Amino acid sequence: MAATSKDFDSGRVARRMRPGVWIAVSSVLTLALFSLLAYHVDVTLRTGREMTEAYLEGEALKDLIYERQLELSITAVKLIATQQQDWLERHHEVERTLLKALDAAIESPSPGYDLDALREIREAVQALSRVESEAFQMAGRGEVSDALGTLSGTEYTLWERRFNSASERFIARFLDFLNTELEGHRRHELRSLGISMVIVMICVFMWLYLARRLNRWGRKLRSEMAARERLEGELREAQKLEAVGRLASGVAHDFGNLLTAIRGYATLARERLVPDHPARASLAQVEEAADHADAATRGLLTFARRGATEKKPVDLARLVTDGASWLKSVLPASINLTLELDTGSQVWVFGDRGQLQQALLNLVLNARDAMADGGDLRISLHAPDSGADAGFAVLRVSDTGVGMDEAVRDRALEPFFTTKDEGFGTGLGLAMVHGIVRGHDGDMRIESEQGEGTLISLRFQTVAPPEDVDQPMGVERSPVGGSGLVLLAEGQPYVRDILATALEEAGFDVDSRASCPAFREMYDSLEAAPSLIVMDNDIPGGCGADCIHNTRAKGYRGPIIVITHELPEDLVSGLDADVLILRKPVRVGDLRRLAIAVTRNGRGGEAAA
Repeated sequence: MAATSKDFDSGRVARRMRPGVWIAVSSVLTLALFSLLAYHVDVTLRTGREMTEAYLEGEALKDLIYERQLELSITAVKLIATQQQDWLERHHEVERTLLKALDAAIESPSPGYDLDALREIREAVQALSRVESEAFQMAGRGEVSDALGTLSGTEYTLWERRFNSASERFIARFLDFLNTELEGHRRHELRSLGISMVIVMICVFMWLYLARRLNRWGRKLRSEMAARERLEGELREAQKLEAVGRLASGVAHDFGNLLTAIRGYATLARERLVPDHPARASLAQVEEAADHADAATRGLLTFARRGATEKKPVDLARLVTDGASWLKSVLPASINLTLELDTGSQVWVFGDRGQLQQALLNLVLNARDAMADGGDLRISLHAPDSGADAGFAVLRVSDTGVGMDEAVRDRALEPFFTTKDEGFGTGLGLAMVHGIVRGHDGDMRIESEQGEGTLISLRFQTVAPPEDVDQPMGVERSPVGGSGLVLLAEGQPYVRDILATALEEAGFDVDSRASCPAFREMYDSLEAAPSLIVMDNDIPGGCGADCIHNTRAKGYRGPIIVITHELPEDLVSGLDADVLILRKPVRVGDLRRLAIAVTRNGRGGEAAA
């Protein structure tokens, strides 16, 4: 029994969603974005550092110019006033330092330097140095007053003004440059800050989205894992049911053999009694009980899904009436069973009696479980002549149990769906009923409300009664008129005995064997072909399709009756018209009539082995 839900593969979700790929992509994007952020931060810091260095360098040059020029003036005055050699050396050192700094700034100017101003400053310093040298020479000749006058003269003053003017121009130009750079740097920092915020927000949103997707993936994965666990549970239930089905099939086979013997001996005993013997009625009841047991056996095979569907006209009214006795046996005393048949004595439908009994049993068991505290169970059958249901037989099973809400009603026909506690239901009852009804071209309707009970209606197309309706068993007569040799292969001793007895009473000579190898050995020893071969498909040694083909290969062209519980594919495929199937449990009357009919047609075998 295979689960009917959609198959599930636990790795399919992860493969379809690829969370690892998303995480890897998110990680790479995050690293790339943070690398871009780090680049912007580095550019900002580097620009700030360069501007700071340039500012400090410019400030140092400006201070050096002012300080050195002031110191040159002081050392020149003190040298003239004191005539000490130390002041001359100091003056020259300061002068060299200043000129060296100016030459360096002109040769390798920093951004923002005004080279024209620096050259003018250097020219002014050189001119001032020349005037100072003249003043030093005057002072060396003792002309101190003239020397001091030279330092305060027009030429010296003019060059000082030019020095100061160039210095101020250099400083103003440099400050403008710094202000412009600072403004640009400020804009760059704001842009970098904006970019950084955008990067951070993108990363945050990206990871939040990823977390949301991972959470959704997790929910889907948990949902599908739960579905997998549910399907695994259904598979285990299906395997249990398969095992139960095999057990039921085995029980049905063994029980069928017993029924063949029980019904056969009862039939033979009844036929041997005089018509007015009081035991005939009792034996007829035994045969009728065997028929009911036969229906139960077919129900087991139907449950096991191994019994072939055998549809023919079935009296649904009789099925319900006969079933009332054994349905009561599955109901507790607290449940009151009521039958309502207002359709006359017979209601014929075309179907499989065993499957219809199975459907009725499942509905009764469901109703029983819905009324744990007792209640009323009603089974009604109607076949109206007019209205929407005209031409249909409507079988209704209603209870006063707990009922179903809308959610349960919507899933009631799903295989393995059950509201019962674990271990108390398989969820296959209504699903099997629905399958049986659909297999009979009928329809099924469920009416139920929570706490209001349940009504289930099954509707089948009615058919005309068959012409050969069974006559009462008391008037049946054993057919006589068979002749010739019948080879019988049957493994069960009591079944073999009753079949052989029935055939002998019909006028046949019977030679029986208990296994297929023994049957082959018996056939090979015959000098003339038998009139008929009767073999059980289930006896030891594998009698069946292979044995039939082997017998045909040896030249036997006569009729063969195969007795079987089931109709295996290899048995029904490729058989010729002279091979007939008789289903177990076998009625001895059916076997005798069939044996006489096929042998009277003159289809005896043409050759022995």
